[in-house]
Amino acid sequence: MKQLALFSCLVFLHLCGYAQTPFTIWNFNNLTALPSTGSGTLTNIGGTTFTYASGAVSGGSSDTAVVNNAYNTTGYAPQNTAPKTAGVQVAVSTVGFQNIQFRFDQRLSNTACNTYVVQYTTDITAPVPVWIDAQVFTFTPAPSGTGDVWYNLRNTDLSAITALDDNPNVGFRIVSDYDPIAGTYLAARSTSSYSPSGTSRFDMITVSGESLIPPVPFQLQFIGNDKTVNEQTGTTNVYAIIDVAGNAAASIDVNVSSFSNASSGSDYTIGNVTLSIPANAQAGDTLTLPITIMDDLNMESDEYIILKFSNAVNANYQANDQYVVYIKDNDKILPVASNKLALTLVNSFSNGLAGTNSAEIVAYDSMSQRLYIANSIGAKLNIVSFENPANPVMLYSINISAYGNINSVAVKNGLVALAIENTSPQQNGYVVFLDSNGNFLHQVNAGAMPDMITFNHAGTKVYTANEGEPNTAYTVDPEGTITVVDLSLGVLNATSSQINFNALDGQEVALRAQGIRIFGPGASVSQDMEPEYITIADDDSKAWVSLQENNAMAEINLNTNTITAVYPLGFKNYNQAENSFDASNTTLGINLAQYPVKGMYLPDAIAQFTTGGNTYIFSANEGDAREYAGFSEIKRVNAANYLLDNTIFPQATEIKNNSLLGRLNITKHLRGYRQ
Repeated sequence: MKQLALFSCLVFLHLCGYAQTPFTIWNFNNLTALPSTGSGTLTNIGGTTFTYASGAVSGGSSDTAVVNNAYNTTGYAPQNTAPKTAGVQVAVSTVGFQNIQFRFDQRLSNTACNTYVVQYTTDITAPVPVWIDAQVFTFTPAPSGTGDVWYNLRNTDLSAITALDDNPNVGFRIVSDYDPIAGTYLAARSTSSYSPSGTSRFDMITVSGESLIPPVPFQLQFIGNDKTVNEQTGTTNVYAIIDVAGNAAASIDVNVSSFSNASSGSDYTIGNVTLSIPANAQAGDTLTLPITIMDDLNMESDEYIILKFSNAVNANYQANDQYVVYIKDNDKILPVASNKLALTLVNSFSNGLAGTNSAEIVAYDSMSQRLYIANSIGAKLNIVSFENPANPVMLYSINISAYGNINSVAVKNGLVALAIENTSPQQNGYVVFLDSNGNFLHQVNAGAMPDMITFNHAGTKVYTANEGEPNTAYTVDPEGTITVVDLSLGVLNATSSQINFNALDGQEVALRAQGIRIFGPGASVSQDMEPEYITIADDDSKAWVSLQENNAMAEINLNTNTITAVYPLGFKNYNQAENSFDASNTTLGINLAQYPVKGMYLPDAIAQFTTGGNTYIFSANEGDAREYAGFSEIKRVNAANYLLDNTIFPQATEIKNNSLLGRLNITKHLRGYRQ
């Protein structure tokens, strides 16, 4: 809460001097006359009284805390009576310190007097302490600017008074006095008259000195990284632990980062945000920060409070040490299941040992009542009888390696179509046709890396989405295409043709401006487009193709076999309540919270549905990324070599915190390629 200047320690030959250390501070933010740092007593003298008031008004004191309170005094001496008797007095021990300095902030109301004197005594325990004037603070009252304003950092250097060094009984006073020229009390503003009821407001009363013993700072850190509490918890505690003991009283503030989205006062309250550490504290001792969680009635996302250390006095901490408190909402109404759809597990089927077999794509043929499984790891097509779903039976296991690598399978009316990748994946692949028993019928050419295959509804065409992925070094990058296989003359006379994106080559800048990602190193539009999945309109006149890495979708006229449009899919805003998500896999709880993050859709499988004259495309948004040895777009937010511009991201340490957004992968190439 207090922003204190920390000076480097200087060692001079023949002299043992050290930096000024504030060892006793009154900041009044906890509405107490006890010091916020160190020890000492503060009292009113000369008949004055006090209340606590804001330290932020009239320009504010030097206290930078969010909650800034001050010590407001009134009840000063009547005009022409008792100068240098009314004000405030502090008693402190300077043991262990030399070259003492006394500092304070002061705000004067318009009718308060304009002149105050700082006095000191070397023995405040004496029956009648001897008070010595040290410094006079005064000014010439003016019609404006000299009343209702703060006079900050009023400093008195007492380093020449050696009797104040290493002394357990030092006292200081700040007392009102006559104006040195007028010889009477003058009001702080010339248009006002002096009144004993005028107020003098104090803040940041500080006693500092140079340590006679080199100070050893405490080393401390939060215990743990995060916690999740329910909204109705009441009070929860956050703890810090002392790793290394120091040798002088210390304090440290715990601040709430502005990156937090929980609101102070309505979602939580924190009382004392200054943690005091006594000089005799030991390594392993803990400090407790209680937080009161407010149980509101709002249906909202889970919220978070991010705690950070600051303004350490005689203490050290890691600059990026943070603690996150997640607050789980308890007001959401969970949907009640309608049970309109009921699924019952009938059986499961294994096509072989895991690790040497796979079953990524399964196609069902109602004519033969068989399942056709693309077993890419085993380089097989598994044919399974599904006449009795409670007891699937393996009929055939066809070795596909003679054709290439199997990626996908589709079947219609007993005709099986396989998407076959070339053994040299960047070369063109094939569509291989088999009968229902797995016997070879015909083969036609496809584009590079055919990944998904489908029949049209009439069964007269077969289409493949040819990804055209680059090699791992990203030195060979084939074009992405869609293969069209014409079955109108029968499967034995099937022919194929390719739909490409060549017409868009040269339009990279315009496409990026629309939000379509073209970012492979040196890639044309045709090379960068990677068709992933195809869905076909009910009347077989159109098809839509997901372009996963491009975060886009293409529309194709199947009558002319031409690409008629490419649509950017945009971004999902995770800072909206309906899009809350759990951003970290390291937190102790599951926290569906809002963050200033946008995500791309990057769809894999898609399907179309027409109702009411409107066609809808449903997409399974896998969120894949390009990650090759020769080129990778992803970067972990918390990566040490991923630097955030502090001007744009002033809360960079919070963003990189693993308990917040540090575990997310982001793209380095949002739309275009860059080195």
